Amino acid sequence: MSIVLNLEVSEDITVESLVKVLKSIEGCEIDWENGKVSAYFSRSNASVVIDDKLDDKCVITDNMEGHDWSVGVRVYFDVDVTRPNALCDIRRYVVELSRITKFPFVLSFQYEKVYAINGSNGLVFKREF
Repeated sequence: MSIVLNLEVSEDITVESLVKVLKSIEGCEIDWENGKVSAYFSRSNASVVIDDKLDDKCVITDNMEGHDWSVGVRVYFDVDVTRPNALCDIRRYVVELSRITKFPFVLSFQYEKVYAINGSNGLVFKREF
């Protein structure tokens, strides 16, 4: 069984910065061809797709009204929740992303349940994972 976690990141971030974070995760295999980035975390069996070709730049995660930033990139994490520590690589990714950038982002499940927010108060986990 798998779930998809959605990461919406400010338009100020670069795809290169997001790939740099991927490279920091042990066991991450990256495929970056023709402007499209996908990756695979071998330890957790999670796959990643980075999409920077967006028509809608509004934050679509629920309960994020009033945030004054536009989305430039959406990252999709397809996670095999049957694996032990299935979310460990996603957590590592979010922590490292918050370390290298102060740009806002939000991680959610189906754009409904917020897991983490990076904002003016730094990285805040809303749900443990």
